[in-house]
Amino acid sequence: MWHPNCFRCAQCDQLLVDMLYFHYQGKYYCGRHFADQQYPRCAGCDELIFAREYTFAEEKSWHFDHFACLKCDFRLGGHRYMMKNDHPHCIDCYMKHFARLSGMRYGPDREEVYLQGSPPFLFVTMQSEFYEQIIAFGATHTHK
Repeated sequence: MWHPNCFRCAQCDQLLVDMLYFHYQGKYYCGRHFADQQYPRCAGCDELIFAREYTFAEEKSWHFDHFACLKCDFRLGGHRYMMKNDHPHCIDCYMKHFARLSGMRYGPDREEVYLQGSPPFLFVTMQSEFYEQIIAFGATHTHK
């Protein structure tokens, strides 16, 4: 027996009176949070993931198609990426939209450029393209 105001979801504290609720491992849950106990939820679309395989990145679960660059929709599974405002971006879009040139010096056989962004400074070695190789990540990601 519960006071109506005391019968709440163990996860979100929502009132469960006159709602569909579930009992799981000794606790009561609203429908959303009961489902979260059973399946992961996609960080991209906020829907449950019923597939047996999915991407896990940034301590979150994602449908394969939803772990993608926010700007160009390039699928990032298996590729280098940067997070900006909690959203993944491919290296190309991150460099295009967020990195700013802050200084330049010349080495004996190549040009070294410092870029300002988030994280505050990225170190880039210029080769055939402006941002072909990003030393900080050990990557040579390009998808043009």
